[in-house]
Amino acid sequence: MLMAPVATKTCRHFHIKYTLAAGIVCFSGGFIAASFTTEIWQLFLSQGILVGMGCGLIYVPSLPIVSQWFNKRRGLANGITSAGSGIGGLAMSFAIQATIEKLGIAWALRITGIVALAVNVPACVVLRTRDNYIFPNRKVFDLVLFRRYDVFLFLSWGFVMMFGYTTLTYSLSDYGRSIGLSSSRAGYQTAFMNLGIAIGRPRKLFPICGSLRTLSSFSHDITEAPKLVPSISLCDPPP
Repeated sequence: MLMAPVATKTCRHFHIKYTLAAGIVCFSGGFIAASFTTEIWQLFLSQGILVGMGCGLIYVPSLPIVSQWFNKRRGLANGITSAGSGIGGLAMSFAIQATIEKLGIAWALRITGIVALAVNVPACVVLRTRDNYIFPNRKVFDLVLFRRYDVFLFLSWGFVMMFGYTTLTYSLSDYGRSIGLSSSRAGYQTAFMNLGIAIGRPRKLFPICGSLRTLSSFSHDITEAPKLVPSISLCDPPP
């Protein structure tokens, strides 16, 4: 999310698709570059920084798009798109684990990058916004919002919540290995966690929750999930 100011500023001065295109290149290229790494610092730069930059440049500009197209049933629309993260994570968890077992970690990373590229490019091409009609006021930082206690509390909740969510996401498979599970069964834990996300996130179907947060498009959520799975599965020794 450190890329949020950069993404917001580029969207103000350029078309949103340029920002998304840059994010797709970084996101997919980071995985492919990670597959050729031989040192840990190279992995930090590729799958860490490059993929993180790409994710931010894709995720942040796509946040408001769904809500732009709905006046009614906005919560329903956000709930459907939110489920994409869990569905994509469920599918990719099984697929990537099988790829690691048969082809190795390097090819799993390459295939992840290729899949992300193949899904995000068409999504970027067909993407449509209503910026020309609603003229959104995009600010890099809106200090006025920090004076509102409700906004501050909501941001504080999101900040604290990420400690638990991120820790669980990146360590669940490794924990499975530590208690004696096989690589496959440890990977299934991540898959079932994503199944729970697919079921739980559409809570935004309810109007009382629908206005709290707008999530990214269904196609982005599907391709966001792979950035988690390879890094979890790296605990497995290479064949």
